[in-house]
Amino acid sequence: MEQIEPMRDPDSINMIQLRLTERVKQLEDIIGQLGSIEILLKRIKYIEDHLFMTKEILSLNEASDFLNASKSQLYKLTRTLAIPHYKPGGKAIYFYRSELLEWVKQNPAKVTVNKGI
Repeated sequence: MEQIEPMRDPDSINMIQLRLTERVKQLEDIIGQLGSIEILLKRIKYIEDHLFMTKEILSLNEASDFLNASKSQLYKLTRTLAIPHYKPGGKAIYFYRSELLEWVKQNPAKVTVNKGI
């Protein structure tokens, strides 16, 4: 059986074309705000690489990135018990992110106010 298209008057066709044109313009504006695909991919990669920062428990590698400290420096700090850490099972080292933040804040630098500046 043949389907019959409904008749559309010229005004409704013009209205549909106008709405489609507006929608296309809106989409183009949104895409323009997002930037190039390469920039978006770089931003996504950065977010993926730093997603661990939202975790409560960090591995040694994640803690190293979080504190911007080398793994060997962290090993030394854990060996001397200078930094709070956990070794369940006695091998892998883990850190609570909140404890690392507190550890970093425990010895703030003294700031002097220079009134001459």
